[in-house]
Amino acid sequence: MIYYIVSIIGLTLGFNILLKSKIIYVCPICAAVVITWMTGLLGLYLNQIWANPLTIAILLGMSAGALVEKFGIRYGLLWKLLMVLLTLPAIYYLVDKNLAPGAGLIFIMVIITIIMNRNQKLISSHSKDLFKECC
Repeated sequence: MIYYIVSIIGLTLGFNILLKSKIIYVCPICAAVVITWMTGLLGLYLNQIWANPLTIAILLGMSAGALVEKFGIRYGLLWKLLMVLLTLPAIYYLVDKNLAPGAGLIFIMVIITIIMNRNQKLISSHSKDLFKECC
C-alpha cells in the first residue's frame, strides 16, 4: 500500500510542477492515479509481490468514477448507469487476471460512448434554431 501512496504523492507533485510550468495541461492527481494503477496492473500481470489487486481495483474505480462524473453531464443518466454497471465487472476481470473479458467490457463501453456521442450530435443538429441568424 505504501508504494501506491508514495507513487501518487510523487507523481502528483511532479505533474503539478509541469502544470505550473505550462509544459503539460493535465490534472496532476488524475495523471498520478492513472499511472499508479497502470503500473500496478502491469505489476499484477507480471506477478510482482507488491501488486495488490484490491488497491489496484480501488484506484481503477476512482478513475472510472471521475470519468463518469466528468462526462455524465454530456451523455446523460443512461450512459452513466451503463458505465457504472460495465465498469464493475471490467475492473473485477482485470484484477483477476482475466484480460479478455475485462478488455471486452472496456471495448463495449467505448462503443456505447461513440454511439451516444453520435446520437447527441444528431439531436443537437436537429434542435438547432434555423432562424437564429436570419435577420
